Amino acid sequence: MPKIYTDEFKQSALDLINDGMTQKQVCADLGISKSALQAWVRDSRLREHGLEPAQRSRGVTGPGSSIEADPGA
Repeated sequence: MPKIYTDEFKQSALDLINDGMTQKQVCADLGISKSALQAWVRDSRLREHGLEPAQRSRGVTGPGSSIEADPGA
């Protein structure tokens, strides 16, 4: 089961990045995975540009999905 982090914790990690720490240092200091931190950084950058990060779900397809069946076929 994945760990759940509070928004405040995520923001603290992002603040450390913005203060000049490397992602590697932040991960080591806070005990978080590199992939989790990278996702938080990516989501933060999307929000800075007025975009909402996509919901992450596994095995779910929706409109516009490249593997969705073509109703006209």
